[in-house]
Amino acid sequence: MPAKRDAITPPSLPDELVPLLSLDLSSHLEIVDASLSGLHVSNGHAPGLSITASRLEGVTLLGCHLHGLEAKDVVLEGCDLSASDLSESRFLRVELRHCRLSGAVLSMSTLEDVKFTDCKIDGINLRMSKGQRVWILDSNMREADLYATTLRTSRILDSDLSLAEFSKADLSGTRLQGSRLDGAKGAGGLHGIEVDANQALLLSQLLLELHEISVQEREQER
Repeated sequence: MPAKRDAITPPSLPDELVPLLSLDLSSHLEIVDASLSGLHVSNGHAPGLSITASRLEGVTLLGCHLHGLEAKDVVLEGCDLSASDLSESRFLRVELRHCRLSGAVLSMSTLEDVKFTDCKIDGINLRMSKGQRVWILDSNMREADLYATTLRTSRILDSDLSLAEFSKADLSGTRLQGSRLDGAKGAGGLHGIEVDANQALLLSQLLLELHEISVQEREQER
């Protein structure tokens, strides 16, 4: 049976991972075949951090400067990266479950085969990022910034996209069924998407507002 057009490839991890008991972000780090659990770092600085074939569980990297993060074949469970700078990062085969990235910055990043499940990513900045096969399921993306973001053949299902910014975005082939779009901005960037019947009515209203089109009953001609 052929693969679905938006099917993603999950992370590939080794059978055994080496526990990492501490995390020093003061210098360039390369984490490979490791498991990290319960570690907490605030305002750390580690541009160019590389994480490969590893699992992070209950790890907090709050307000950290992780510009250019390279994450490949990584699973994150119950982690908190809120307000962290992850701009110009590259995520390849990454799965995030029950994680929090509120206000995180992933602008100009590349995401391929990435899955968010039940995550709190409200206010996330994905400006000018590029993604393929990105799944966002049952997540809070309220006030997300997707200005000029490219997400091809992706899914944002049963998630909250209220007040999100879509100006100049390219979401061609992306499925949005079941997601809230109340107050979404830049609806012109929602071309080429798939929505359900309930969303179609709201989307038509957003497009009318975008183009300043008013709907009025015709006056009785004399």
